[in-house]
Amino acid sequence: MSKTEKMLLESLAEAVKQLPENKRDFLMGYAEGVNAMARKEEPEEMC
Repeated sequence: MSKTEKMLLESLAEAVKQLPENKRDFLMGYAEGVNAMARKEEPEEMC
């Protein structure tokens, strides 16, 4: 993980602490959706 990625994650972690629970759930769902779509678009050469 790069230094920039670590800084981003630390910043997001601090921001999430300040969010109400329903906003945290929304953000988690969004992140999971982005991750799922990114995996879906990966080439199938690895199989």
